[in-house]
Amino acid sequence: MKINTKILICVAVAIGYGYAARAQNIYGITGAIKTPSAYTVKSGSINIGGSYAFDYFRLSSSPKNTQIENWNMFANIGLHSRIEGGVRIISFPSVVVNSANYKGVYVDRNLSAKLVLVKEKKIIPQLSIGVQDAVGTKFFHASYITASKHIGFSGERMFIEPTIGYGFVLPSKVITVSDYTLKSFFGNLVFSPHKSIQILGEYDTKNTNIGARYSIKKFLNLQINYLNFKHIAGSIYLNFKL
Repeated sequence: MKINTKILICVAVAIGYGYAARAQNIYGITGAIKTPSAYTVKSGSINIGGSYAFDYFRLSSSPKNTQIENWNMFANIGLHSRIEGGVRIISFPSVVVNSANYKGVYVDRNLSAKLVLVKEKKIIPQLSIGVQDAVGTKFFHASYITASKHIGFSGERMFIEPTIGYGFVLPSKVITVSDYTLKSFFGNLVFSPHKSIQILGEYDTKNTNIGARYSIKKFLNLQINYLNFKHIAGSIYLNFKL
């Protein structure tokens, strides 16, 4: 079945009333731009929205190190104070499938999960492990461990949140993957000079990305990014209680 991702994104943006929440990356996982943080969605809440981005995709006829455009629709749920789970639908407009079972634009589906191992305290960062796209095609698989720390200034009117993480390879007996989205060390930094504005920077194990996020009434979030200093990307999402 052919999916009009642009329509789905518009529907996603229209269906909820929100609360102040941790920011989501363009994949719908709590984080910065492409990289995750150690934080999770608040228990009993959901973030839902969509994004336009560029990614490496090995089924494409493009050269190996070329990123191609894609549209994403995502939902990320706080299942517990220590657990979040998400689903993402990705559409690659330039990748056309012509097989006996399906003809049309290539569409993939991802599941993700994150578990908090150590909750953040005054001098202790939050520590989490996570996995994305662990079943099915596993074209965008990542297994990682990450640590994040919130540092507030001026009575929390401003803050920074640095994150450092490591993407690791799981034993083949656990999962068989031909490639990993996150390999080796990654990191991101979120700086908020105002309660509605966040400035983002990250290294995603391959490229450096920058971006900015603006929150409207604490529930509608708009984000624009500059990926690898080559591609403009963006996302829009709502956060609300179930």
